Amino acid sequence: MMKKALLAAAAAIAMVAGAAAQTMDGTTSSKESDKTYWWYECSVTKVTPPDKGDKDPTYKVNLYLDASDNNFVKVVHTLRSGKEVSRSDQYAVGDDGIFINKNGASTWIGTHVKNRNLAMVGIFGLLNGKLVYNELQFVNGKKVPILEVNSVCHQI
Repeated sequence: MMKKALLAAAAAIAMVAGAAAQTMDGTTSSKESDKTYWWYECSVTKVTPPDKGDKDPTYKVNLYLDASDNNFVKVVHTLRSGKEVSRSDQYAVGDDGIFINKNGASTWIGTHVKNRNLAMVGIFGLLNGKLVYNELQFVNGKKVPILEVNSVCHQI
């Protein structure tokens, strides 16, 4: 039920086209050295609703994608203090939780590891000629996000 709501929400907000998703846990396979990756650095432009009490907010997000299929490999937030936080430490992403959505955007969906009522969707692609990465957090399968983080990206 939650997955259907998240997929519907992701499709509705993702007028985005262009990348994709996969392991996110940092594990490597025996052919890891043969792979090529795309790396992107994204600057956070807007957080809705604004968290005025956050003393150490995210200022950038680094995305690592498999160049062969544009699947997400890793998503890492860098906080103002310099601390790095990997989404794979915060969200469990199942085998079917990383895909290219119907608009062609790289997408991941995960459930928070400490609070199973929270889920997050991450979407990366091209919007109005700009590379963007957006994260939306949902509670209890509702279709309206309780948190949205918007970022603009460039390849590094």
